[in-house]
Amino acid sequence: QDQLEKSQTAVEEKSQALQQQRHVVERWRHLRRFDSSPALQPPLADRCLELQIETALQSSWQLHSCFVHSCARMKQARVVEVRPIANTQLWQKYLFCKQAMQEQRAREPGSAALNTGTSLGVLPWIARDASVNECLAFHGTSLDTVDDIASQGFDERCARDSGLYGQGMYFAEEACKSNQYCDEDDEGVRCIIISRILLGTPFFATEPMRNIRRPPLNPSTSRPYDSVIANPGIQNGTPNPQLHREFVLFDRTQAYPELAVYFQ
Repeated sequence: QDQLEKSQTAVEEKSQALQQQRHVVERWRHLRRFDSSPALQPPLADRCLELQIETALQSSWQLHSCFVHSCARMKQARVVEVRPIANTQLWQKYLFCKQAMQEQRAREPGSAALNTGTSLGVLPWIARDASVNECLAFHGTSLDTVDDIASQGFDERCARDSGLYGQGMYFAEEACKSNQYCDEDDEGVRCIIISRILLGTPFFATEPMRNIRRPPLNPSTSRPYDSVIANPGIQNGTPNPQLHREFVLFDRTQAYPELAVYFQ
């Protein structure tokens, strides 16, 4: 009995220590002054968090009955390190966009909340606002652009014109989709960025929309939708229907890069 109580106490103390560490890591969000330190922070010494994210990376491949190679390989994903991104300027721009969207959505009754971010439910300590359909999503990128995204943010002006759903910034609900856009170093290390995004009132694509540079016009509000969502199963102009759920944004202030996850 004494041994059990000691074990429970040790677990509780470790949990409290981790929560305190995360609180310290998050303090920068309350600063309004410019911070000249590098946005891409040192790796977190938090194996518990690494295992949570590892679970999120591994779980996505199980959602598909057709296990394409890029999906199946996520079954063996192992997190090497997690580096938080602390960029005061980007964060303030994101908060300003969020506030404007909250006010806009409050004037538009009937705007429904979405069910998003299934695999990233393992990160409950990152609060999200359902009123603006704020969620966490994956973004796969090359290793040499991680620093640029951390310091400058996402940028729709850099979007390729080959995107099925417009020339915007693409995010995915499942890590196996984002993995398709990662490169790797000689040791097989890749990087996916866990991002906080504002979907607002989305337009649901039913077919490819290759040439758009902003979401379609919302007839009920006479302004563009806030984002585009491509759900699995729709015809996307390829031999196979859409397999993954994708989110497309056309305004850089609607996304904030939270965590750079390096994995093998």
